[in-house]
Amino acid sequence: MIDMKRNTIGINNSNWRGGIRKRRDGYITEYCPDHPYASLGAVLQHRLVYERYHGIILSPDIIIHHKNGIKYDNRIENLEATTLSEHAKKHLSFKGREYRRPMDGKNIECLICKKVFYVPKSNVNRRKYCSKGCSGISKIKPEKQDLELKCQVCGKQFMGKPDRKCCSSKCGKQKRRNGIIKLCAICKKEIYVTPSATKKVVCSRKCQYIKINKQIKRKCLFCEKEFMARYSAVKRSEGKFCSLSCHWKYIWKIKKLAVLEVSRYQKKVENK
Repeated sequence: MIDMKRNTIGINNSNWRGGIRKRRDGYITEYCPDHPYASLGAVLQHRLVYERYHGIILSPDIIIHHKNGIKYDNRIENLEATTLSEHAKKHLSFKGREYRRPMDGKNIECLICKKVFYVPKSNVNRRKYCSKGCSGISKIKPEKQDLELKCQVCGKQFMGKPDRKCCSSKCGKQKRRNGIIKLCAICKKEIYVTPSATKKVVCSRKCQYIKINKQIKRKCLFCEKEFMARYSAVKRSEGKFCSLSCHWKYIWKIKKLAVLEVSRYQKKVENK
């Protein structure tokens, strides 16, 4: 029996045209089932042309670049072997992209950012900006553009519209309340006080606790560290140490000194 399927594949097919086919992306493939890197029996023609000319088999890491950018121009003069990174650079560079666009366009300078960009001939009279961002900036009216302003509450410099008076919502709330700025009675820190709380003179609970208990700064007799002590304790000749450990260390120190003085006194008495 004759195998009809075998007779309809490849060269035996009645529609055989040399095994060359043009793909939708512009590249040409050639039927070569014996090739080690063939995909469904076909290989890209520009790779085959380069391999046949140089008598080698290219690895998948090597990419063949078309110098003039025409994907179906597979002449050996137009082919160049490159790596993946080199091939990407050629396509991203300005010279590598020249073949992609018609040469009848113009290089125009953006009116906002002064960047030079390419415009095709059909858009030369319409395009004035390099991007949508620059186009949006151009539509803003001069009286609504951002300016360098000074906050009326905290005095901080910020960028904003001419009608803005505060740098943030926090400063805006403070301005609406029409409060005043005072100094903390304990730490001398600036605090904002609303009209309903003008009697407020402390900035935090810590300062409030110090004020209620009438604490004052003292110096520890043992470690010489500064600490806050109650006024009532100082009045009773207390509050001399920052902690209990310093208190007991100081006592032991005095006891040792007392013992040394007693021993010295006894020695003097014996010598007499």
